[in-house]
Amino acid sequence: MTGSDLDAARLDADLHLRIEMKQSFSDFNVERREKIGDGKEYVISGLREGQPPMKFYFDEKSGLLIRIVRYAESPLGRNPTQIDYDDYRYLDGVKTPYQWTLRVPAGG
Repeated sequence: MTGSDLDAARLDADLHLRIEMKQSFSDFNVERREKIGDGKEYVISGLREGQPPMKFYFDEKSGLLIRIVRYAESPLGRNPTQIDYDDYRYLDGVKTPYQWTLRVPAGG
């Protein structure tokens, strides 16, 4: 695994990432609103030192995180990985996504 792959695996394994975002990222920027499916989402980029920015998509109505897009450096440029969160349910009083859909570029 390369440095980017290790960083991505670390992020995927961090179950508290959505809770501890302020500690994990040095800066956040609200970029725009975007339509995904039937809803409008706020797109926020998070910056970490020495890493490509990550994009977080929050539902305008519920405030829930519905998508993360992260990038890994490769010899061909930045490769995106998209993780969509759905089927939120209460677990010990906290809304938790029970469905994660991971999308990565197809190899050619």
